[in-house]
Amino acid sequence: MSLPGTSDDPLELGDLNPELIQARIDARDTGKKGKEPTQLERDKEARLAQKEARLNTGAAPGAKGKQPPPSAPPTTPLPPQVNKSLLLDKIAAYRERFPHLKKRNNNVTAKSTADEILDELHYCELQLGSANGGPNIGATVVTVHAANSNPEMARAVKSMNQAVNVPKNAKDL
Repeated sequence: MSLPGTSDDPLELGDLNPELIQARIDARDTGKKGKEPTQLERDKEARLAQKEARLNTGAAPGAKGKQPPPSAPPTTPLPPQVNKSLLLDKIAAYRERFPHLKKRNNNVTAKSTADEILDELHYCELQLGSANGGPNIGATVVTVHAANSNPEMARAVKSMNQAVNVPKNAKDL
């Protein structure tokens, strides 16, 4: 005699015979057949199977000679981010230093687009450059700015100015 809870079958699964379980499953499956599908349901299933096969191959039934539709157009890369405040500071510095500069866009502010700001900056630099046949002031501005911000450039500019040999009979130099 064994104590409760100490039997050889603690889960009491002894009467679960695999053959009996399979027989019950087979009986359940054969009992659930129900009614046969109608002709309409069979046609619907056939159409759905054809549609699925067509979608998997990517071709329409009447499009034997046609090309598949083109894929999505390639996306254009985004323009790089522009620091508007830096560009506006450059424009303001040019206008302070050179008050004769004309304005292409009357109100270029931080609310302006990057293209408008870049266009105004280009217009200022174009006026400072040699576009009208005058001296290239833009290169001078860049050189002076570099000399003011970089000590090595300042030394190089100073040594270039000292290395210039002025002719003795030149009065204008």
